[in-house]
Amino acid sequence: MTGNVLAARYELLEQLSEGLLFHVYRARDLTRSRVVTLKAVRAPYASNQLLLDTLQMTLDARTRLRHPNLLELYEIDLAAQPPFFVEEFVRGLDLETRVRRTAPFTVPIAIEIMIGIVEGLQAIHSAGMTHGDLRPANVLVGSEWRVWLNGVGMRGVYCAEPSLAAAHEARAAAYTAPELFRGATPSIASDLYACGVILFEMISATTPFRGETPVLTAEAHLNEPIPSLRQRNPATPRTVEGIVTKCLQKDPAHRYATALQLLNDLKAVRDALRFGKSLGWSPIDLPDSSTAKAPSSDMLARKSAPPPPASEEEEEEDDIPKWLRTMIRLTGALVVLGLVIGFATWMALRFVPEDRPVPQVVGKTLEEANRILRQAELEPEVRLEGYSEQYPPGVVYSVSPPEGRVVRKGSKVYLWVSKGSRFVELPNVSNMPESHARRELEGMGLAVMDSVEERTSATVPLGYVIGTVPPAGARIDRSRPIKLIVSIGSGYDTAPTTTPESPQPDTPKRQFEVKIDLSDQPDRRIRIEVEDALGKRTVLDERRTGGQVYTIPVEAQGASVRIRVYVDEQLVQEIIR
Repeated sequence: MTGNVLAARYELLEQLSEGLLFHVYRARDLTRSRVVTLKAVRAPYASNQLLLDTLQMTLDARTRLRHPNLLELYEIDLAAQPPFFVEEFVRGLDLETRVRRTAPFTVPIAIEIMIGIVEGLQAIHSAGMTHGDLRPANVLVGSEWRVWLNGVGMRGVYCAEPSLAAAHEARAAAYTAPELFRGATPSIASDLYACGVILFEMISATTPFRGETPVLTAEAHLNEPIPSLRQRNPATPRTVEGIVTKCLQKDPAHRYATALQLLNDLKAVRDALRFGKSLGWSPIDLPDSSTAKAPSSDMLARKSAPPPPASEEEEEEDDIPKWLRTMIRLTGALVVLGLVIGFATWMALRFVPEDRPVPQVVGKTLEEANRILRQAELEPEVRLEGYSEQYPPGVVYSVSPPEGRVVRKGSKVYLWVSKGSRFVELPNVSNMPESHARRELEGMGLAVMDSVEERTSATVPLGYVIGTVPPAGARIDRSRPIKLIVSIGSGYDTAPTTTPESPQPDTPKRQFEVKIDLSDQPDRRIRIEVEDALGKRTVLDERRTGGQVYTIPVEAQGASVRIRVYVDEQLVQEIIR
């Protein structure tokens, strides 16, 4: 559908994703000259009236929500074909992708993202609603860790269609609260449980409860004890582990009562990290805290307990002089201590580990280095993957302890592995859709800025890339951010009125090129109309094969030319010169 115009207003620029229920597009609102996100209901469900009615109620409830951490809903048209609704477009990456690429996050970044999530939840709960489907795929993260929540209330829509409900439950199982598996409805407590799972995953790079199937994952949520976040990531402060543990309580009554309570604790952690304050407190008793000190009631009981009656041996000891008893006890203690030291020395001499030098592994591939070290009965471990101008990717460029140093059998040997050169030649992504250009650059490990520079262009279609900063071909550091320059078309919001000219014998002919992108579409009928000094006429009307990008030459005459491009009888492009 890319290139089509829906409701004579929304021009579909590119497909961003395809979900269980929606095709998601980046579109241009021709009436208000702004870029929006348009979600069209997929064909199998566009005629399901029960599902559409449920979706309409959900979206109507969303219209009450206004908050910086929530996507604004602009328009709902479920009577159209296909049914669709329009939301605010933001430049960001979903948290699921960010976790997959860069987790574990540092604690300050994870806390900052979670504060944005919980602020959005607080607005939803204050409006008398619940999110119900909170997971990283429904969290968008932009520049400076700004957060937007997506998919509010959609769990109920999926449940209106059995096939959708099963597929949705399978992908959401890792973030679903235990009571929902027992048939309870989504609540504030279940949203806060999902917050605990997401925070755990950001800091440890894995969810707390995992199973090979959704059913096994559900059983883990229901039955397994809460794992220790600090065991997964020792850099986690005790306070943060306590916050996660409180969110993940099996009993909803033992979790935070409101999003505001959780938000206050998260902000307290953020302030402590900024100003170097202690994070030794916890909002809930952790497993290792019960033995820190005995309860005061036990201490009082111990103090008030009467002393036991003296035994017959103690009465007999009164006949031995006090100084002699002391000497006997001291001599016995020294004998025992000597025996312990002697036994430990004998064991150390008997089982002294064998020593061996660290073999040469620098310049070897990681696989080969691991094999050499294991043959030497040493334990290899990758400490860091870093850039190296000398060694190609996957090759060991440093080792600790250094090669040749004598170490004990079974010692760990840390390896530094090359990711290749820090510098790379920037490829040319001109004339690509913005999303395709981003994927290509990020696939090379380059950082692409969320913000873009928009320019008018008479030759590059709307939404396509004109160029980059720095330019293509430049040799740049991989860490340097790249800005995309994106076309906003010829700059017309509405087409200027023109009248056909009378043909002049000496009027020169003009050549144009029309680009039509069918790279992700099936076969389409294409029709091109030209209006120039010779009048209005059709210069092309034929069916073209999908999966390609076509560049079609068009000839016109006169100083004023208007070219209209139709795909399946819908106007998708208009060129005025």
